Amino acid sequence: MTQSTLTRSTEANSATEINRKTPDSIRQPVWHVAVLGFFSFGLYLIYWFHKTWSTLKAHALTLEKKGLTQSGDNEFPVQTYARSRPWLKTLTFFVPLLCSPLGFTPIAPVVALALKFVYPVVMLFLFANLFKDIASMIPDRGADSSWAKTNSIQAGFVLGMAIPFCLVLAGANGMAYLLYLLVVIPVSVAQGWLNQYWEHWETKELGEVKALRTAFTPLETILIIVGALGLGMVMFTPN
Repeated sequence: MTQSTLTRSTEANSATEINRKTPDSIRQPVWHVAVLGFFSFGLYLIYWFHKTWSTLKAHALTLEKKGLTQSGDNEFPVQTYARSRPWLKTLTFFVPLLCSPLGFTPIAPVVALALKFVYPVVMLFLFANLFKDIASMIPDRGADSSWAKTNSIQAGFVLGMAIPFCLVLAGANGMAYLLYLLVVIPVSVAQGWLNQYWEHWETKELGEVKALRTAFTPLETILIIVGALGLGMVMFTPN
């Protein structure tokens, strides 16, 4: 082996080696989503949806500037997300709270009916549509492609339906109401699909090596500690 070959080999290894200077990947560990969602009593998931919508919009704008309508062989609705409004979608989570003052007005019965029948359908559409898009973005592996990739509409609908199903459990008696925290499962599954896309984008499309952050930030650590204390008080405080 010549000296030049050794030099090229060393440069290639240093280029792919992950160290403290390696930029963070856009990916997020699946277990991060599950832990943060669980110990925040599900509130973190609102932030997860907002962050995901915002990240996909930024990615769509990047692709649009490059004149691309898709990322490689992956299906990505660039125009849809480039024109989206993440803040408006996130605001839908707070519609019941924002509509609460209307409960003291003459239209209170109409508002109550809308929140009972129309609002759940709107939220289901938002969830299922996002999950469908994420499933369609999973890298294509031909005959070895996952069920979610080849059946993105069905996969999105299944995960979308799983969220209200889990939230209904909040009305269970006794400590069983905590089963609503199973809502972290469908969101974690979606994060796993999303990670596959981002890994493909960073390594195959950009040709970059980025580090997957596994440590929690100080704010996330505080959230987990406070959530664990709150969960302990809920579980061990006598009724």
